[in-house]
Amino acid sequence: MVCSTCYMLSTGILISPQTTDCSPWTIVVSHRTVVCGLWSVDYKCELVVQPQNSYSFPMIGSLRGTLLEILPPIALIEVGGIGYRVTASPSTLSGLRKDEEVFLYTHDVVREDARELYGFVSLDDLRLFERMISVSGVGPKVALAVLSVGSASTVKRAIMNGDLSTLTSVPGVGTKIAQKIILELKGQIVEADGVTGPDREVVDALVSLGYSMSQAKDVLKSIPPEVTDVSDRVREALRRMSS
Repeated sequence: MVCSTCYMLSTGILISPQTTDCSPWTIVVSHRTVVCGLWSVDYKCELVVQPQNSYSFPMIGSLRGTLLEILPPIALIEVGGIGYRVTASPSTLSGLRKDEEVFLYTHDVVREDARELYGFVSLDDLRLFERMISVSGVGPKVALAVLSVGSASTVKRAIMNGDLSTLTSVPGVGTKIAQKIILELKGQIVEADGVTGPDREVVDALVSLGYSMSQAKDVLKSIPPEVTDVSDRVREALRRMSS
C-alpha cells in the first residue's frame, strides 16, 4: 500500500537527456511520528518509480530478418521468431520481397501510449528523418511522407534550395511547416556535410539526443584522437558535455 502523499511524490520524476539509465527503481519511504520526543517508525511505503524522460534512448537501431508480409505502410519482419511491425515509405516497401532476408536501419519511437518502429534502407534516410522530427510540428509520419518524394539527397536538395513546392506536395505539409523545415535544417545540412567519417555518426547521434550541431562539432575537438570507436566517442562526448 502506498499513501497518497508518496504516490504524488513518485510521479513526474524527470531525468536529464544525459542520463542513460531510464529503468524504474524502488524507493522506500519511512513515515515517522514524534512520540515523547523520540522518532518512532509507523509504516513504510515502497514506491516503484518510472522516470519520465522525453529523450528516451532508442533500443532498436536495425533489423535483419525475413519479410513475412507487406501491409502498407507496414512491413512485418521476423527476427529470431519475433515479428516486428516496421513502418516504411512506399519506396522502401517496393524494394522488399516476401520470404526473403531484408535489412533496415530503424528509428524506435517510444511514447506513453505506443511504440513504433520506422525503417530505412540507408543511413542517410535515417539521419534526415531524425533531423526532420527534431523540427517542431513535424512528427514521424510527416517526416516519413517527406522522404517519399525521393532519396535523401533529393530532399536535402529541396531544403537547400528552399523549394517549397516540392515539400508542400507532401500530404500534411503546409507552407508554414515547409518553411520551418527549410529554416531549421538548411544550416544543419551544410554543417553536417563538412563532417566526414566516424565523426559524422558521432555528430548525428548527439543531434538526435537534442544537442545543437555547433555543440556536437565543438565537443568533437576535445575528444582525444586515440578514442577511435564511434560508440566510445559518443560516450566521451556525452561525458564532456555533462561535466
